[in-house]
Amino acid sequence: MTGGTISFAEARRRLDEAHAAEMKRGLELIGGIVRQVAEAQGITVEDARTLMAPKIAEQIAAMNELHRLAVIDLEVLAEEGPNPRDM
Repeated sequence: MTGGTISFAEARRRLDEAHAAEMKRGLELIGGIVRQVAEAQGITVEDARTLMAPKIAEQIAAMNELHRLAVIDLEVLAEEGPNPRDM
């Protein structure tokens, strides 16, 4: 690993920050799509959001699942320690 190693806590903090940023971008994207659907269908944004709620929930769940899996990977790496080939 170039540039040295970081602690598990720092790695987890960075991972959580990246997840929060990606969630924000994802929700902004979803909001834009909802507005476009509302405009195209001639309905309110609230009605479009209600109609799209199941798919929106699926997308949010998928983003959270990716974060959960990344945390597991990080925990496994922390338990295994550094790879001698990276030193």
